[in-house]
Amino acid sequence: MRLLSQNYDRAVSLVVRRQLDIILAMKRLLRISFRFAVALSSVLFVATSALWVRSGEVSDFGTYANWDVSSRFYSSWKFDSGRGRVWIGHVEAFVPQGTDYAHIPIWGPALANPDGHLHVESDPEILPYEWGLVDFSYDLAGGGRSSEARNAGVRWSVDLPLWPLMFLAVILPAKWLWDAVRRYIRRRSIKAGLCPSCGYDLRATPGRCPECGAVPTERGT
Repeated sequence: MRLLSQNYDRAVSLVVRRQLDIILAMKRLLRISFRFAVALSSVLFVATSALWVRSGEVSDFGTYANWDVSSRFYSSWKFDSGRGRVWIGHVEAFVPQGTDYAHIPIWGPALANPDGHLHVESDPEILPYEWGLVDFSYDLAGGGRSSEARNAGVRWSVDLPLWPLMFLAVILPAKWLWDAVRRYIRRRSIKAGLCPSCGYDLRATPGRCPECGAVPTERGT
């Protein structure tokens, strides 16, 4: 009977230990994921902030277009930044025989040369910032010479302000920085003999704060 009890206790201890290992591994994975998200958000915040500042002085244009003669498929992308906003547009269409790609609705003359390469241009100009919200459009890419070409594809565009992206990207880094500052202040307070919660002098009562009731568990670290 004693042997069965010992085996049972050993089995329970093994199960509890494995569960604790799983919990610790999950916590470690969450910490790593959070740090990765903080690093990624920090990079995104720096990038969007730099682009937002640049967009008030310089307008950038990026275009990419591709025309496949054999399949008669036309695809084009356009990226603009300026006035504190980013604009992204896309057109794709199947063009019937006898219709030239130049008659497909496109954005700007730079897309009239669909060579499959990215073209980037900049226009130095001081522009006032625009603070509007997201603008999205979607329609049929009509406008060809024939009735078939008028409904041969689709066109969509999205106009994004940069300031909401900056705000969203800074949330996780700010949370991480706030937690780091709180941990630093707590460690300094405990080492100085102060309550980490209210700052009360604990040199006379090191076990518990008489002011707020907090227990400085990290004392001596």
